[in-house]
Amino acid sequence: MKPIIAVTGSVGKTTTKEMIASVLAQRFQTFKSVRNLNLPEHIARYQQQIKPNHEAVVLEYAIANHGSIRTSCDYIQPNIGIITNIGTAHLSRFEDKIAGIVKAKSELVQGMHQDGLLFLNADDENSKQINTKIFHGQRYSIGIENNKADFIAHSIQCTRAGMSFQLQGENQIFFIPVWGRHNIYNALFAIGVGFKLGLSFAEIQQGLKSFEKPYSRLTHYRLPGIDVIDDTFNASPESMKAAIDVLSMIGKGNNVAILGDVSGLGEYSIEAHKEIGKYLASKNIHFLYTYGREAKLIGEGAIEAGFNPSHLIHCDEQLELHAQLQQHSILPLTTFLLKATARLNMQPTVEFFIKHCLTISKTFFKKIAVQ
Repeated sequence: MKPIIAVTGSVGKTTTKEMIASVLAQRFQTFKSVRNLNLPEHIARYQQQIKPNHEAVVLEYAIANHGSIRTSCDYIQPNIGIITNIGTAHLSRFEDKIAGIVKAKSELVQGMHQDGLLFLNADDENSKQINTKIFHGQRYSIGIENNKADFIAHSIQCTRAGMSFQLQGENQIFFIPVWGRHNIYNALFAIGVGFKLGLSFAEIQQGLKSFEKPYSRLTHYRLPGIDVIDDTFNASPESMKAAIDVLSMIGKGNNVAILGDVSGLGEYSIEAHKEIGKYLASKNIHFLYTYGREAKLIGEGAIEAGFNPSHLIHCDEQLELHAQLQQHSILPLTTFLLKATARLNMQPTVEFFIKHCLTISKTFFKKIAVQ
């Protein structure tokens, strides 16, 4: 049977899909969904685009509401299912909050081939609520902290180019050209699928090393003396914390976070934004810009947790943010993180800021050369 893989989850869907597709492409003619086009209407179009010569299919299934994933499974029924995690993204769409998201994501388990393969995240508490009782296929788990998972990463190392780790029980080192502990989980799903489909470790390693990194998801711009991390594609509380972890981990000098709103949280918004700020205050972050009405709460949460108020600037408008960034005294060995919900359209800020940093860098190194 042709492997048809569906990936869903609150965060990590697109990156996991790209990793799996890259791994499978080492051996199979592989069809993958386009970017993050993942709603039922997109799946219906893919149904027409998949050809007989495609030996493997990797798709991303998202929820707009209850029934979305069920409808996607009706169009294309997967025989391999992956649920990356269950978080607070899109919380405002469900009256029953996390329980509603769990129920919506569980539609993948119900809609896939019942004798297929199902992969879950053993470290994710909410994933333990997924209803798998009706599923009679093979279940596998991935994890870092849970030593009972089937595929476990350990000896994680971070470099300027990405991250490496080992797979428990195997004398193999895997490398991914992206940062963040969350991306180790994504890679473990790709390893699990590849292994169960009979690919060699060499094929899996090459696929992970060369996968197509999604646009504006922890994209790294290395400028003279300055690093800029663009993670502005979208944001959830979980992905905000993951991005803060990356900044705190890779920044070797001054670490500056430029954070915007997280949307779609409903009544949970105040608590979630403040929680992000409190989390940031516990990390190796030296300066914080917030942008947007709700993002102001990130700053409030950070200050409540002991962050220096004089190291915080809030802006309500994008042009105001640009003006403040232009006035910022940028020192060499500074790493900047930009992250916000897609609704804020932070790409103009990324482009403006990189141009500004490039000018600063050239001026600084010109002065050094003259001296």
